[in-house]
Amino acid sequence: MPVKRILRKFSLLLPSKVAARASKNPLGPPREHPRAALATDVKVEGQDFSFNARSVQLGTKGMSLEDGDHLSLGQPVQLSFALPTGCRLSVGAVVWWKRNALTGLRFDPREDYYAIQEWIEMENGDAFSGRSDSKDPQLAQPTAPEISLDQKR
Repeated sequence: MPVKRILRKFSLLLPSKVAARASKNPLGPPREHPRAALATDVKVEGQDFSFNARSVQLGTKGMSLEDGDHLSLGQPVQLSFALPTGCRLSVGAVVWWKRNALTGLRFDPREDYYAIQEWIEMENGDAFSGRSDSKDPQLAQPTAPEISLDQKR
């Protein structure tokens, strides 16, 4: 019996699996659905109402808004906004969460948000499109620019 007690005490000195994983990557795993800060005007339209709000974050699956206090959970809305690239978007969404002064909206999963994904990649400076779950074959494999050594200068 004393051996088990001694081994138990020594096991407490060993780093836990969670701590070991955290020390390898202090920032944690990359987000499954990356997002970027975006403060832009968003027109929110629903049944019998329309108002303007301000976005806080934009992700590939949704966005968070300020000034959406009077929206209810599960309420469908139509969002219209512009990306900093100048691309105007109109997307269907549903109110997904409400915390503090923010309202989270989840985009309609039946639609394609390639322009949003492209802007977030550019903004974050990372290429998360190379994942195996990407449905677009052009996004699956990043391609290098073609360089011809025979070009005249």
